[in-house]
Amino acid sequence: MTTVSAILKWGKNYTTEIDASGHHLIADGPIDHGGDDKGPNPYALVASGLAACKLITLKMYARRKDSGLGDLLVDVSHNKDYHAEYTDCEKSSIKKDIFTRKVKISADISKAKLKRLIHTDRCPVHRTLEETSIIKTEFF
Repeated sequence: MTTVSAILKWGKNYTTEIDASGHHLIADGPIDHGGDDKGPNPYALVASGLAACKLITLKMYARRKDSGLGDLLVDVSHNKDYHAEYTDCEKSSIKKDIFTRKVKISADISKAKLKRLIHTDRCPVHRTLEETSIIKTEFF
């Protein structure tokens, strides 16, 4: 089980101190929204968790298959939109959270291996978020 505690002191605008299983983090809002920009905003923290989980899942898969992937990089973007690509959103007036992951693998791998890696798409954080969000993954 993961335990996270957060404290926002009254005189600190939105700067929030977080203890995540003994690891200290700071979250904040951007200056133009009344924050002090001393740390990532909450959506950036969610996107960070998704990015880390994707890379860890890929590496675990590669280790099980005794297959090197080289250095791995993932960029995650987040927005809210009425996304026409998804039929359940077309008729809805509710915006959906859309996370787009772009994954780069430094090793030269075959198309067959890439196809197998695409099937590792659903890391645990992905599975949690997809209940209410849309998560797209692109390999580049």
